[in-house]
Amino acid sequence: MKIKTIPSKWLEDNGCRLDCGPYMSGAFEARIAIAALKAKKTSLVELTEGGISGVFKGKMIKRIFIQDKAQGVPFLNTSDMLESDLTHVPLIPKKIADTDSDCYLKPETILISAAGTIGRTVFAREDMAGMFACSDIMKVVPDTEKIPSGYLYAFLSSDYGVPLVTAGTFGSIILHIEPSDLAEIQVPRFSDEFEGEVDALIKRASQLRTDAVNLINESRACFNIFGDGILKDQHEYPIVSTVSSKNLILRLEAAYHDPTAETIAARITKERHTYVRDLCKEVSLPGIFKRIYIEDAEYGAPYYSGGAIFWLEPKHKEILSRKTSLFNNVQIRNGSILIQAFGQKGGLIGRVAWVGKHLDSVCTTHMLVRVIAKDNSLAGYLFAYLSSDIGYAQIIRLPFGGSIPHFNESQIAELPVPLLDDDEIKRINDAVLKAMTFRDEALQLELDARQMISQAILEGCH
Repeated sequence: MKIKTIPSKWLEDNGCRLDCGPYMSGAFEARIAIAALKAKKTSLVELTEGGISGVFKGKMIKRIFIQDKAQGVPFLNTSDMLESDLTHVPLIPKKIADTDSDCYLKPETILISAAGTIGRTVFAREDMAGMFACSDIMKVVPDTEKIPSGYLYAFLSSDYGVPLVTAGTFGSIILHIEPSDLAEIQVPRFSDEFEGEVDALIKRASQLRTDAVNLINESRACFNIFGDGILKDQHEYPIVSTVSSKNLILRLEAAYHDPTAETIAARITKERHTYVRDLCKEVSLPGIFKRIYIEDAEYGAPYYSGGAIFWLEPKHKEILSRKTSLFNNVQIRNGSILIQAFGQKGGLIGRVAWVGKHLDSVCTTHMLVRVIAKDNSLAGYLFAYLSSDIGYAQIIRLPFGGSIPHFNESQIAELPVPLLDDDEIKRINDAVLKAMTFRDEALQLELDARQMISQAILEGCH
């Protein structure tokens, strides 16, 4: 339970709202700090294209999902926009998306989650251009003649900006904010040199992330040869095929005998190949454990949910005590590969994540298979394969179980891995490792930019 004593004047200043949310978020402290600055302050609505029309959510459209990439548009919700890998984003028909064309993303648009968990913020990158952002995402379009877009993003996602964004939250079951709740946020203005420096950090981070996406996608595409002619963007349902009775001895589920996955596996094993187990020093899945949370990080490690591992900027839930059973088993290390082993098909199950330096030594759920390559000369190559369309087709046929489908570590260990030419293996491995370095650097640049703003506000108050 959180307890806080506030002055009665705060109630008056906030329209006599009696729900505790606005007073617990730190919004009033942020407003007081910004008001105390000698620097100029400008309301957000004065800094966006077209004023209030530059802060919008979009229409409530019919959410019909399709598989045909030729007819579809990537559809971002408040969770998808946080992810570092957008290849699994669902598609909606282009004719539906066209009914609200303003929601097609342009680079440098600021995206803010406006429903559910409020205030998560993303700077739209080049690789996100043309995607459709749903009406649960607030779009803030900076007027770049008035303010650098990267600086505005850094402020809104900083320790002072987020409380101001969330202050207008309303609702009981599903929380919301509206454009009018953000319009009067006071944005502190510093020197052109300072704002330009912050802006440069954010834009450099954005470019690094785009470059990382391109490197990873190019590396994954090297495995497409094994899916030529059979791995389609659109499938006709139901899928009907025949299976030899000999192949039904171990597994009876239709999904396991997916003809596309079986053909891909056959193609891989006809060429030079190996198995995941042969490339790794560890393929493990921790057991179920009781979590013991504490407040002091000195006696534990940050604990991340399975979903957060896939984000551009993972956020931990709690601090997991070192006294927790299996603590060492659920701790992860830089350079490891994680595969979501539980969930429904079409969700996170089968998805592959890379552990970067910002996640080194943290703890995460037991629902992720840990895949640790023998050395760095193989880790990037293995990640590219497992996260490719070819690798995903092999993984997603594995789950078993009714209520919560899942697979185990031994199934992952037995997956066949194609071995391309040695020079190609090295090129792919180097490209992926470079991409992961870009991701780590990008996150650090964003953190540095926010810290610069927080420090400038703090110093300006004294």
